[in-house]
Parts: sequence; structure tokens; C-alpha cells
Amino acid sequence: MQCPALRCPAVGGEARVNDDESLEVGWFALDALPEMNEHCMVRIKQAQSEGPRWFETMGGR
Repeated sequence: MQCPALRCPAVGGEARVNDDESLEVGWFALDALPEMNEHCMVRIKQAQSEGPRWFETMGGR
């Protein structure tokens, strides 16, 4: 299983559900994010960082 997290700029268009994997999508300001688990919040904080990119194995999860 892979859990990719990518930092990408929005360049246009409209957020929308495009398949049967998502019920809802949207854009959120960092100070108005919906409730998420800690794993998601760690990924968002890493994306905000200007530090080096990294890779972490799932390690038995």
C-alpha cells in the first residue's frame, strides 16, 4: 500500500468529485481545515516546510 503526499500549486479549475473514491472534495485555508487524523496533519505540516523531501516506509502498518 502506498500513501503518497504531494505538494502542488493550484493552477486553476474547480475542485470536484471525479470518481467513486471520494464523496466530497474542496479547497481549505490552513486555518480552516476540517478535522483530520494526526497522520494527515503531519503530511500537511511537512508540505509547508521548505526542508528536504523525504520518503518513509509504512513499516508494518
